[in-house]
Formats: sequence, structure tokens, C-alpha cells
Amino acid sequence: MLGFKRSIKRSLIGILVIAMIWVMPVMGVPRVISEVQVLSDHSAGIKLIWSDEVTNTPIVITSWRFTDSRTLEVYYKLENKEGQNWDERQISHPTYTFPMKVYVLHETTGQLEMPDIATGQKSYEAIMNLYHRGIINGYPDGTFKPLNPVTRAEFSKMLLMTAGYNVDTTLPSHFSDVGQDHWSKSFVMTLAARGIIEGKGNQIFDPQGHITMGQLLTILSRTFRTYETNMPYPYSLSNHWSNTYFLDVVNQGLIQPQDTYYYPYTPERKATREDCAVLLSRVLEQLHDVTK
Repeated sequence: MLGFKRSIKRSLIGILVIAMIWVMPVMGVPRVISEVQVLSDHSAGIKLIWSDEVTNTPIVITSWRFTDSRTLEVYYKLENKEGQNWDERQISHPTYTFPMKVYVLHETTGQLEMPDIATGQKSYEAIMNLYHRGIINGYPDGTFKPLNPVTRAEFSKMLLMTAGYNVDTTLPSHFSDVGQDHWSKSFVMTLAARGIIEGKGNQIFDPQGHITMGQLLTILSRTFRTYETNMPYPYSLSNHWSNTYFLDVVNQGLIQPQDTYYYPYTPERKATREDCAVLLSRVLEQLHDVTK
């Protein structure tokens, strides 16, 4: 199980959502992603950057629009001349409230389509929100594979990127199964050094083991604190060590009655890519605190 310690940093505005890449399971081609800084209830700073931090092709934001009260689309073009490989704007709306979902679209290409994620599917907007923030990738064949399970190493990186922690590449590994050359070493050890994750004992982290819903919800409960409260759970639960964390996440509104994992609660079920996208997108769509 992954273990955590809580230390909450309060901040109602100026919440910085650092959008970086979570490689699931392969590195995609460089693409334009967003960094979002909430400035007030009705404004945010939107910065477009390259996902690989190496590509130098200039980016220019050309327009944006609010498709509804919860979704902002930012359009851009690429220049064939010298310029900066990023662009930013302060975007506001008189009535719509930040944070919200942010999609990044090329002005001529339009919306990304994944053939195995229908636009009417409940998880579509959450998946697109994390994709356009650079937190998740699709597969080389253009699919997302929403039902694929997520490993403990993958979710460690996903959590780190969503929370916005700086990655410490200098930390040595004290897990025997996370070597210095393991792709997740810096992400796992950054979280371990902060007291956010623990191994399974005997210096074992089990990076390739699939994370369960009980472990996932424990992470969310101990890492994020949202401002949604008082959503009691109406059903009884079978005895499980993660029940307290499950009830806390329900109370915060991160798990909702329409979710398949709302009832019955099955803590030993493997968490899927779709589960991770939906739950973390809900965190990013509302004001929240992050552990130090």
C-alpha cells in the first residue's frame, strides 16, 4: 500500500497547476500543452509550451472561447520564423469561475479524436482535460485504452505532476526494485522524500504492480484538499483499511453517485486509466490545497 503524511497549504487564489508529461506508457511526439495559473475567481493565466521543453518552434495564441461555464478552448498556431517557443495570455470571464477544464487546439487542426473515447462518453472531457495539460498521453496508434490498469510507478508520476511538485533527480533510490536507471526513480523518490509514499516493506516498492482503488483514493485523500464538502455516503461498507479515505473523497465530491466505484465500493479493484483521469480532472477543476 502507498502511505502518506498530510500537511495542507492553504491558498484560495494563485493556485499553480503545473502541466507536465506523465508517460503512459510511452513518450509521445512533442506537442503543445498548457500551464494554468488561477489568478482570481474569474481570471487565469494560460501559458502554452512544448511538452518536451526542447522543441523551439514558436507558438502563438490566436484566440480562445468558453464552450460552457466549465470549459475553455485555447487556439494556437505555429510560426515558421524566429520567435519564442511559448506564449501566454491572461483570460477572464465576468461570470464563469476558474479553475475549469482547458483544451489546447491548433487553429486549423481542431479537436483531438481518440477512436476508443467517444465525445459523448462521460469520461471524455476529463481525459481531454488531462491530455491538454500534458499529464497523460495516448498510445502510438491514437487510442487511449481507458480500461488498461495503471501501475504504482505510473500513478506516482501522475500524482507528482498533478500536484506540481518539482522533481529531484539527485535523490538515490532506497527501494531495491527501483534502480537508479528505472524511468520512475526520480518521481518515486521525490514523493518518498516528502513522506508522501512508502513501499511495501523490505525495501520493496513494487513499481510494476497495479494500483488498487483503495490505494488510489488514499493518495487523493492525503494529498489534496478541495472545498467541496458535506456529501455523506448513504450505504454501509464492508470492513477495509481504506474506508476512511474513501468516505473523505466522497465527502469532498471527488467521487460522485454516478461513478461505477461509488457503490458498491470495491477497494481491491485495479484502478484504470479512465479512473485516474476522471478523479484527477475533478481535483484540477476546483480550488484545492496540496500537501507540502
